[in-house]
Amino acid sequence: MKDFPQMKKLKIVMYFSIIVFTVLGASFGQTIQYGSPGIEVLYKGSNAWCTIVIMGDGYTQAEQAKFAGHAVKSKQAILNTFPYNKYKSSLAIYKINLISKDSGVDYSRSQNKKRTALEGFYYGRAVLINPNLLRKVLQKFSSQLGNMKYVYPLILVNSTRHGGVTSMSYYYRYASSCTSSRLPHIVVHELGHLIFRLADEYDYGRSGTYHGSEPPYSNVSANGNPYTVKWSFITQTAFEGAMYYKKGVWRPQKYCRMRTWVNYFCKVCNFAAEYYFQNKKPLFIRPGHTYTLANNGNGNNSSNNGNNNNGGGNNSSNNGGGNNSSNNGNTSNNGNGTSTSGGSHPNNTRPKPSLNRPKPNQPRPKKVVVVVRGRPIVVSLGNNKSKK
Repeated sequence: MKDFPQMKKLKIVMYFSIIVFTVLGASFGQTIQYGSPGIEVLYKGSNAWCTIVIMGDGYTQAEQAKFAGHAVKSKQAILNTFPYNKYKSSLAIYKINLISKDSGVDYSRSQNKKRTALEGFYYGRAVLINPNLLRKVLQKFSSQLGNMKYVYPLILVNSTRHGGVTSMSYYYRYASSCTSSRLPHIVVHELGHLIFRLADEYDYGRSGTYHGSEPPYSNVSANGNPYTVKWSFITQTAFEGAMYYKKGVWRPQKYCRMRTWVNYFCKVCNFAAEYYFQNKKPLFIRPGHTYTLANNGNGNNSSNNGNNNNGGGNNSSNNGGGNNSSNNGNTSNNGNGTSTSGGSHPNNTRPKPSLNRPKPNQPRPKKVVVVVRGRPIVVSLGNNKSKK
């Protein structure tokens, strides 16, 4: 099976939810100012190996308390969400304190005015940063963070303008979020992409009908038969409309954090998340294959028994699931309305970028490729030497 034409053109494997793949490189000339302490532990389980690193962009020295509040709010959203709360012992959450000269971030790259720690800016509703600066921060604290294979940066930008992003470039992966009242919901949604490799399930952003090959992600399928769809061993339901198309692609259940503003993942997303924590790798369900979880895991939150009327569809005996009764009424983000798909991976292997891995002496990238609703757009990073 082959990738979409635009994927071949860019020679990169793209990921869902406003994916950004960077022209890789490393630049260490810019000085980053850190708070005191530079890094703090917000939570650490007894057997922590999955590390979420929260850092802020656009927070001045006087706004560090504000960032601390946003970081704690994000931590609480994560730990109050199933299945994170089931696997708390595997989680560590750190906060890295970055100080920006200016408050807020640019609302477009052309502005190029704000002097911030990670050079954050909006591109539509995508919230982007300079990936080289992110790498520099992570390298500084690598000894505290542990195995970088399981380190997931979460960038909070000091702006209430709605937006977020998930970048899955191998060396520069991160999720970002604005800090509006919907911060908790956006954080959980974007981390669903970043950690569990879940696709967006909403059905807007692309016109026409999906005619591509089987998507390589566990929670969307080109097969609409509820009894033969790849997740039928979890739930025999299928709802048309997902991955930015209204027709030709299906999702497991009617509602899910990866689709709309509800406060639970669907059964399949929960299954994929539990699989990650139990196997230390993402799950890419292959059609015709069955996967199992230890400890009677089945994609449901056992405290809820799946009764939230979020399923139904073609199998009346299965009416939903994957709800989290402990989440204090929060709702989740339905994405950001922009993104793309990445072709087929029939061997259930992890998608890997075809770009060469960066070398220490490579120059700083001057451009990023932003895929907005499946259409690649090149965004210049500009020359930030003018930011004094």
